Amino acid sequence: MGIAVLLLGIACIRIVATYPIFSQTFDESAHIAAGMEWLDRSTYTLEPLHPPLARIAAAIGPFLAGCRLRFDDPRNGGNDILYADGKYRQNLSLARLGELPFFMLAVCIVWAWSRRFFGEAVAVVSVLAFTMLPPILGHAGLATTDMAAAATCVAALYAFVRWLDQGNVTRSLILALAVALAVLSKFNSLLFLPTCALTLLAWRWWHGKDAANPAHVRRMRRVLAVGLTALAACLLTWAGYRFSTGSLAKNGAPLPHPAMDAHVGRSRQLFNLTYSAVVSIPLPAPQFFLGVIAAKGRSSIDEGGYALGRIHYGRCWYFFSWPWP
Repeated sequence: MGIAVLLLGIACIRIVATYPIFSQTFDESAHIAAGMEWLDRSTYTLEPLHPPLARIAAAIGPFLAGCRLRFDDPRNGGNDILYADGKYRQNLSLARLGELPFFMLAVCIVWAWSRRFFGEAVAVVSVLAFTMLPPILGHAGLATTDMAAAATCVAALYAFVRWLDQGNVTRSLILALAVALAVLSKFNSLLFLPTCALTLLAWRWWHGKDAANPAHVRRMRRVLAVGLTALAACLLTWAGYRFSTGSLAKNGAPLPHPAMDAHVGRSRQLFNLTYSAVVSIPLPAPQFFLGVIAAKGRSSIDEGGYALGRIHYGRCWYFFSWPWP
């Protein structure tokens, strides 16, 4: 374990050393502004395209340094925070430092998961390989959502594996926390986690796991554990949005008339009923639902992208497809 800790320390030093070298990327200012809104104003309305967790982490450092949100615009507000008091490099470094714990979490999960199945030596080699990956080191050094998503998703999957071994109350709550953190990091997790969980379940079934207890006992325990985990995960996700409530129409987003047309047709009575529900029914964490809608809408735009050495124009099945905003 000592070698793994040493490798983690070296990687952290390498990441922090890039803070004063590289200027901000395109996304960082918006993330910082959105996180600052959550901390400074106790709201989350500037840009719901991404969940708040990684953005809050990016804004904590500048917030503690005295920066505040002065513009109701994610780009201008974020740039104003970064240039506050003429301390651009310091503010940017503080914002990026907030993402470093996610990198540390990811390394810990890599070590624990590898050690659990393959032993100490393999765990150390896994940490060495992981901390040498350029994409990991690069994203860990930015005030964006990607490192948080990578860390929390793998943490949720590891918690799921442990929960499958013994779905007691403690592990159910740990799994719920891990899933909530993943969902609050990036909307990718809404597709990524179920896909990986089904794969793990299929592997477990194929290898005949859970055969020690009678089938009816296993089913009852799983039903109770799943219910507890789902409820706790929903409440924790809602907590990430400060237990906000409201309708989709009353939170600054245009009503999705084309979407309603596509799903309920143009029947006047049915359309009016749906419209009334969108306007009047309060929802928990409305910004969460608006964010999912915004992410899906953005992915339908034929934007250019770079992947595997090529510039792609339009949709690409292995890159930038919903829900990858």
